[in-house]
Amino acid sequence: MNTIKKTTRRDNVQAHFPSGDTFEGPLGCTVESMVTAAAPEVEGRTVAALVNGRLRELSYQLHSDADIVPVTTSDSDGTRIYRRSLTFLMIAAAAELFPNRIFSVRHSMPFGGYYCERDDEQRLTDTELSQLETRMRELIEADLPIYQVRVPLDEALHLFRQQGDLEK
Repeated sequence: MNTIKKTTRRDNVQAHFPSGDTFEGPLGCTVESMVTAAAPEVEGRTVAALVNGRLRELSYQLHSDADIVPVTTSDSDGTRIYRRSLTFLMIAAAAELFPNRIFSVRHSMPFGGYYCERDDEQRLTDTELSQLETRMRELIEADLPIYQVRVPLDEALHLFRQQGDLEK
């Protein structure tokens, strides 16, 4: 008996988790929405996921069924993603607060911090550090998604030159 039959295109996707649970949502829903619905018991905070074996950001949209494995801050990839996200957050906050300055992350420190410099080689004052911390916390509180954007190399170089960031 043939069990294959013609059907219409589905307007939903399914996500299969290591626990054996399957969740269904609309086409284009995010990995984050599926992980939130599944609420898997994981160690650490979920910062990304393996989607069909490929590392994806939480804002990645699902357009087909997928096997999803949450990546958390207790995983080496998760720790790297979390630290990199904090670096981007600091750079974004600094760009808003000090638009005429360029901040560079120079070295990672063994205890988990980063050594940063600004282009005029001046140290940030306590007031400036406080402003930077406050703005970073405001951006965190806004819970804005982080999207990966791909642009042609020429476009990226033009953007960095425009911003005076020649190191890139």
